[in-house]
Amino acid sequence: MPGVTPELGVLVCVDGSPASDAAVAWGAREAIMRRLPVTLMHAVAPVIVEWPVGQLYDEMPEWQRDDARHVVDQARKTLSAALAGAQPPEIRTEIVYSGVVPALIMPPRARG
Repeated sequence: MPGVTPELGVLVCVDGSPASDAAVAWGAREAIMRRLPVTLMHAVAPVIVEWPVGQLYDEMPEWQRDDARHVVDQARKTLSAALAGAQPPEIRTEIVYSGVVPALIMPPRARG
């Protein structure tokens, strides 16, 4: 889901799906048109187990971090392909350990 924030430019949350690729292509065009950077963010949902244990990890496990890097790398490639020769915007990436909705409502850089 893409959006525009002053701190992040055009923010696109990516997950490697075809819909995510379409959002990246939109974000690339929007960033060029508005002369803003584009931030590709992948939100990794924390592993939750049944009560009473709660969240299994306080930090992102390495395997999730590796998967997240792969998703972000693929999104970068999709963005580059979507530019079709246009001058690329500044590209930023974020990997957050959070649900998608909270990450989009209050992105890490916007939290201050």
